[in-house]
This record gives sequence, structure tokens and C-alpha cells, in this order.
Amino acid sequence: MRTTARPTLGYNNIEKGNISRLVGFQFNENCHLHDYFHLDPIVNLNDKELYVHFPEFYPTEHLLLPKNCRHILIQIEVFGFLFRRRSYFRHGIHEIEIDIPREGITVEEQTVVFDAPSEPYDTLLVALTILYLDGNGPRSFLYNNKNLHPAAIIGGFNYK
Repeated sequence: MRTTARPTLGYNNIEKGNISRLVGFQFNENCHLHDYFHLDPIVNLNDKELYVHFPEFYPTEHLLLPKNCRHILIQIEVFGFLFRRRSYFRHGIHEIEIDIPREGITVEEQTVVFDAPSEPYDTLLVALTILYLDGNGPRSFLYNNKNLHPAAIIGGFNYK
């Protein structure tokens, strides 16, 4: 990621770049999130909180589901990066559980809220992953595999 039009050797680093360029990055080239999740969550950050807002949606219309899938988990994870220390930390995780109902049932609009980090992170990234299950319970079968595992970056912020 370029930080200037004329980079100076030894002075370029990712923390000076525009990290929001990573929004939309797909972690699985075989399974893009936008092919399976036809909804755009809105991600915002202020001094106190990071918000991930989901509008009302119809699971049977806005999700591409594998055969026999009866339950999904939408995982939202927030990661903080400290590039000079070459480290990252999972700042938070939240799961939204959805039973796949008959057609016509909606999932109400909701906002997931994370406290803004007090740590001096250089960058915050927000990732979304969908897990497909045959039911809700300890004996549920997970359908995800290397060809079915949508995951992407949905938010990116230079934090300092």
C-alpha cells in the first residue's frame, strides 16, 4: 500500500497509508462474502464506540444458503494492529445467531457496538464471517469448508 507518490526507501509503512483501502478484501478467493451475503453493514467509529449496523433483512432473500442449512452465525471481529511491535490483538468479537425460517420472516435491524480501544493501536480492522450450520445446538454440523467460508474486511480505520 503506497503512502506517497514518491516513496522514500525506509520511510514507508502501512500505518501512514489509507487502511480503508482494505475494506472489501476477501479472505477466501473461492467464496466472496458479497456473493453469499446480499447486505452492506455500515461500520462507523467515533471517540467512544465502534458501530456495525445491519438493516432489517430477509434471510431467505439476502443470504445464499447451502442445502439443509437451518442456522447461521454471523461473526463480527475487531482487530487492533501495532505495526512497530509487529503485533495484533483481537479487540472484540460478537456473534449474531439466525435461525433460517420460512420465507417472509425478517431479521430485525440491529447495531453491534464495541467500546473504542483505549490501547494506542495504529489500525483497526473489522471482519465479518458467516458460519453455516444444520441446526442450533452442541451436535450441529458445520457446513463451512475451503470452498464455502465467506469472510471479508468490512471496516478499516487508521486509529492514532
